[in-house]
Amino acid sequence: MSTTTMELSNLSAVSNQNSLSRSELVSIITTVVLAIALGAFAALSAHNHWLLCLAATVGGLGGLTHEFAQSGGKILFFERKLDGIYIGSLAGMVLGAAVGLLAIRGFLIDPKAIADLNITQVSYEVFMAGLGMKGLVEAVGGQSITPAGPSPLKDLNLPAPPSVVPNQ
Repeated sequence: MSTTTMELSNLSAVSNQNSLSRSELVSIITTVVLAIALGAFAALSAHNHWLLCLAATVGGLGGLTHEFAQSGGKILFFERKLDGIYIGSLAGMVLGAAVGLLAIRGFLIDPKAIADLNITQVSYEVFMAGLGMKGLVEAVGGQSITPAGPSPLKDLNLPAPPSVVPNQ
């Protein structure tokens, strides 16, 4: 076998490993469509000062954003992997919407808060709540994976820390 033929077969094997499966492609498309729909409804909710809808949509966007950052939107439903449980785009969106509604409750209880309402601040708080809650749920379901072989930190010969003498 010539070198060129071997290089082409290696290139073909690498490209097959990097290609998306049908379910991953469907998941990415579904996640993008959900993000666009939630974004449009969030803009409409912000324009009309619909606080509950704003909380649900922007919180859901927070959950979807976490999924994009984590897997690129490739996980649509719950999935168990070697390093833990991934809740996916749909569950992340629902979880983000639920925590967004919880985050906005202070504006609904206090009448003075509604008068001083800043939609940008509310949107930011709700988005961060949705983003953080999805990350927290997946971190709780995670498992640590120990690397094979010696740890690079154990092999370091570091000097002892300096002694600390309090000033008098």
